[in-house]
Amino acid sequence: MNIPSAGISGYQMINRSVQQIDQAGREIARDPVEQQNAAQAEQTGMLSNTTVNHPSKPVEQSLVSMLEAELGAKAGVKVVAADNERIGTLIDIEV
Repeated sequence: MNIPSAGISGYQMINRSVQQIDQAGREIARDPVEQQNAAQAEQTGMLSNTTVNHPSKPVEQSLVSMLEAELGAKAGVKVVAADNERIGTLIDIEV
């Protein structure tokens, strides 16, 4: 079993957080478009495929997801910094 280093784990945390922020941003950007499509469908009496097949999350939920991702990214940065400090300490001891 291969255990990744702390630095790699930190970078993975940052990468997942960036992906989560990107996804939440797309959901927030898509919400007004879906609301407009639903309003137009109501006016014309037609049912919109986007609102049936892909219900959107509330904007608040996407914002909370962004905040969670921010905290995850900050934790990842701290992990990478601690790993760098640990490596620096090891190099100082051996030199």
